[in-house]
Amino acid sequence: MIKNNKGFTLVELMVVLLIIAILIAVAVPVFLGVRNRGYDNAIKQALTNASRAAAAKFAADGAWPADPTGATNSMEAEEDAYTYAAAAVVGSASNQEGTLGYTTAAGVMTLTGISRSTVTFTTSGTATGGLTRSW
Repeated sequence: MIKNNKGFTLVELMVVLLIIAILIAVAVPVFLGVRNRGYDNAIKQALTNASRAAAAKFAADGAWPADPTGATNSMEAEEDAYTYAAAAVVGSASNQEGTLGYTTAAGVMTLTGISRSTVTFTTSGTATGGLTRSW
């Protein structure tokens, strides 16, 4: 009698499933890392755009945009692509990029951004020193 064995054994199927599980275990952390770097780069770009707008305001008027706690948020008048608050707060992303906040005090303007991956970045400017970044 001739046996006609076609198909896969249970061991072969388990080996294939094990290989797929290993590939998924490697791919998911890599994907999450890329996504978080994208969030961080987006908030950095938002801070760069906002700091350029603030520097242009300073160059034109000799003063930084007024503090956002006042009646009008003059930073939004300078760079209206973003929503600003008095302080950036983790978990309350007001923009697609994350949360942006700024303060002005004693001739120093500080822009703070918290990306959607909860990393904080700051840019500050002084009347004499220009803009500096910390990220």
